[in-house]
Amino acid sequence: MDSFKGRRDTPLDLRWTSDSVKILGFHLGNNDTSQLNWKPRVDKFKTILRSWNRRTLSYKGKIVILNSLASAGIWYYSNIVSIPDWAEKQINRESLEFLWNYKKHLVNKHVIKQRLDEGGLGLVDISLKIKAQRIKYISHLFTSRFSDKWQILADYFIGLYRGSCMGRIILKSYIFPRAANIINMPTIYKDCLRAWHSVGVINTKPPSTMAHVLDTPIFLNTGLTLGNKRPLFNADFITNGLRTVGDLINDADEFMEPASCLHRFSIESNAANILLLLVRIIEYIPHQWKRLLINDQQGYETEDYLGVLDPDQKGGVLLVSKFNTRRLYLLMLKNTTRKVTVASLRRWKAVFHNDNLTAKQTFSGTHSHNMCNLVSDLQWKSIQRFLTAIRFLNQCQLIESAECFLCGNTDETILHIFTSCPNATRFFESRYYMMCY
Repeated sequence: MDSFKGRRDTPLDLRWTSDSVKILGFHLGNNDTSQLNWKPRVDKFKTILRSWNRRTLSYKGKIVILNSLASAGIWYYSNIVSIPDWAEKQINRESLEFLWNYKKHLVNKHVIKQRLDEGGLGLVDISLKIKAQRIKYISHLFTSRFSDKWQILADYFIGLYRGSCMGRIILKSYIFPRAANIINMPTIYKDCLRAWHSVGVINTKPPSTMAHVLDTPIFLNTGLTLGNKRPLFNADFITNGLRTVGDLINDADEFMEPASCLHRFSIESNAANILLLLVRIIEYIPHQWKRLLINDQQGYETEDYLGVLDPDQKGGVLLVSKFNTRRLYLLMLKNTTRKVTVASLRRWKAVFHNDNLTAKQTFSGTHSHNMCNLVSDLQWKSIQRFLTAIRFLNQCQLIESAECFLCGNTDETILHIFTSCPNATRFFESRYYMMCY
């Protein structure tokens, strides 16, 4: 691998190969190992689902199989190696086929992945779950002692963003992980940066201690811009080691003179423009930060100023120290929920002439704990409005009359059967009592 790629000799008296090697269940090598790593996982996923498909399961039971039993191997592998697009598509397709008994899909796949009180069934979104894993993994760079070998390796690869060599400091900055900016990174770290960017990790409070100020990055920092312009980035500074506010401070805890700064960091090219830029950077450092340096306000500094906005958390912020995969997944799912509209909810709003009707009000009672799964399924189907009634068959010109054959009072619709037909409601009430009690 790396510089040894293509060598034909076998140094160090070791057994070498030009293909791939298997370590702890993972195939590693110079070539594309995605087929070797993921095809057995996808095949096993399909086998588990098809073995369970022989049984009569409720929707809740199928979701348990999909989210836990069948997916266990997926989460283990996705922690280490990136899942290719073809594998993710096959898993998603097989999941939906299993849920709908390999027949026509009756509800939008994005709705199915929502929480129960949002009209869905709680099917895990593979893409969001893997993003949550990546964010949790990379957050350990801030929440644990920076001494483990994996952290040093991660710090190096993350620092390859735009060739900045800034390490984990880049995660405190404004990053935009497009392909050109992360071209030299391993795929797993590209995924980590994309996930970190997508969830919107921000500095939730301004620096409050001297240590916080000294550790603040100069570049790609939205809190340090020159005249309300876009965040600054200068490759000459970064290459020569000038990356944080602390790099501008001399031994007397004062800002260095720009000329001294040039000499200290051996910046020779384009010196006149660089000198002017240094003057402007020091000038635009906020006065609050400078006061903290002057007052020498010390204190134990953690990374608790990094976090994401979350209205469900105390203070409206989920801090990095509180990150876990479940919380991150639910946060990202909630953000996608705002973009997903349950089609049946629009229809119920029209039926009841109530534009303020919410998904929680509509679906909260469909999966009660004291209700058997068959009743839950029937309620969910009826509210989702994909049970077929006579009026629908009449509209399709399959039968002549749309009249309710139980009462004969009006056309038979889902709303009529479950709420106003006297014969049908008496029947359902009696069966409900028998199944639940």
